[in-house]
Amino acid sequence: MYTKFSELLENHKALQSRMVASRFKLGEIRTCADEHEALKNNCLCVFAAGSLGRLEAGEKSDFDVFMIASEPNNRKKNLSSISRLEEYETFSSLIQINQTLSFPRFSGDGRFLKTYELDEMIKATGSPRDDSENLFTARMLLLLESQPITNQELYTKGINDVVSNYYRDGSGKEDFRPLFLLNDILRYWRTLCLNYEDLRSDKNRPWFKKNLNLKFSRKLTIYSTVFGIVSGLANDKESFKKLCELTPMERLAKALDNIEDETLLTGFEKLLNNYELFLRGKEKSIVSDEAPTTKKRRYSNAAKEFDLFLHEVINSQRIDGLLRRYLLI
Repeated sequence: MYTKFSELLENHKALQSRMVASRFKLGEIRTCADEHEALKNNCLCVFAAGSLGRLEAGEKSDFDVFMIASEPNNRKKNLSSISRLEEYETFSSLIQINQTLSFPRFSGDGRFLKTYELDEMIKATGSPRDDSENLFTARMLLLLESQPITNQELYTKGINDVVSNYYRDGSGKEDFRPLFLLNDILRYWRTLCLNYEDLRSDKNRPWFKKNLNLKFSRKLTIYSTVFGIVSGLANDKESFKKLCELTPMERLAKALDNIEDETLLTGFEKLLNNYELFLRGKEKSIVSDEAPTTKKRRYSNAAKEFDLFLHEVINSQRIDGLLRRYLLI
């Protein structure tokens, strides 16, 4: 089995150190969660997304938290899996954990604290409610960059049920390609780009968030998964579920291993260094809106190199042209 790209990632000390530190932080969160009765609800799962979900958290990283709920018996009753009071108690516990571990305050004055019904995340796929109720974002984050905090069993069920919906037409078909899933992942990228246009003029947002998050971490999350699919690693639901267990950077390395294009090795090593440059700058707030243009240019150039490498990957002759065309049509 070819593993040269994965070995480059495993030998990158800075990024590996971040993974270790992120797992430690997740362990602290889980320990705190164990002390809250409200978070022991069998119908509720809490998961971390964002930098913790990607295992690349720094000292100033947020605790980006999402919740899914599921109670099979409620499918017939058309009821919520947890009561409104239980939901409030859950939010209160999460706010306490956030304060205890000295994470930054939840963004948007806590307006993103919401419980998503697993059944609705699946049934609303492609409907107007998918976007208006934020179900689409919750579903994508669950698959693409999440780590469980509570209720591993429901977390696993959530991923399985969502993936099964995307692969429902693939049973027994050797030539099946998950185009439904690929389309939704690319739709999520376009949604992120639209959100960027809305936020880029916000004077209260740091330069990094306005200018580089989209070009580094968000792009990595999307295109590492896209490459996993077009490289042939996700032709059945079990294979895609294995990709979901990897961080975005591990996913990218795995996809590159699978196409075995050694002309990309040097570029990948440079990508790893540029990504660490981005994370380090973001963590230490090295660049502000008032920083000199020359200082900002270093990060902007790194982002361009990051983007060019991803274009090299998709144009690799080792990727089946029939699969590559699905990104264009």
